[in-house]
Amino acid sequence: EHVGDGPVVVSVFVNPLQFGEAADLETYPRTLEADLVVCAREGVDVVFAPSVDEVYPGGEPEVTVEPGPLADV
Repeated sequence: EHVGDGPVVVSVFVNPLQFGEAADLETYPRTLEADLVVCAREGVDVVFAPSVDEVYPGGEPEVTVEPGPLADV
């Protein structure tokens, strides 16, 4: 369901920082073409699908969040 009357913008990004092991990242499905089909069907106006280099210029994030003990739960 759309909220409001403005344009709908979707971002599609597989974030390598969310994966503990490189093998998990390598095997994670990347379905941009299928995602674009769904977005078109749902009336999305703009899809932003940045590369890792665009999101993390220089290779490392400038800001990180340490979740503390909650991450162990």
